[in-house]
Amino acid sequence: MEKSKIALKHKSSRSGFSLLEILIAMALLIILTVGALPLLNSSNSIEAKEAAEELATLLRQAHDDAMFRHLTIRIVFEMDEDTSRYFAQSTSAKALLMKEVNENELSRKELEMLEEKAKERSSLFKNDSLLAEKKELPGGVKIQWIINGVNQQFDQGIAFLHFFASGKSEAGKVRIVDNDLNAYLIEINPITGRVKVEPTLYEEKK
Repeated sequence: MEKSKIALKHKSSRSGFSLLEILIAMALLIILTVGALPLLNSSNSIEAKEAAEELATLLRQAHDDAMFRHLTIRIVFEMDEDTSRYFAQSTSAKALLMKEVNENELSRKELEMLEEKAKERSSLFKNDSLLAEKKELPGGVKIQWIINGVNQQFDQGIAFLHFFASGKSEAGKVRIVDNDLNAYLIEINPITGRVKVEPTLYEEKK
């Protein structure tokens, strides 16, 4: 009877965790959590770099396809506060770039004529599935802004970059950023069509 009481007492004493064991477990959990944070942050950085490289590859392909297929190709960018998407369109017709204008210096009729010409030009383009379907950037990564060939900057809405059958391209810059303040700048040379990607300093949207 005495032995059974001792055994029962010994068993009950090991039914829970001691304060020391709990503290050790908590310390291990904190160490693992802190160690994982850089990995979580670097995953966004990797995604931003991969997104920039993937877009640059498409821009290079658009330049080559425009020459070899004798087309005018444009990459269409759709940007809102949280997400960015892009896709390719092409046309066999010549598509001229609209010159930068000061809307304050134009009459209402002149503005309406410009808008009508822009719509007509845009209707010439059709989605080019041979080049690229619509692509959305991963969560936490977005296009911060685009500067087109007439030096217009877009950070929301729709923007275009054009490539021509002659081998020339619209000069352009695209900045891709992520939530961890990583930034990559894509630049297009209008003469050679060369596209380069470089890491750059993060800048808050002005």
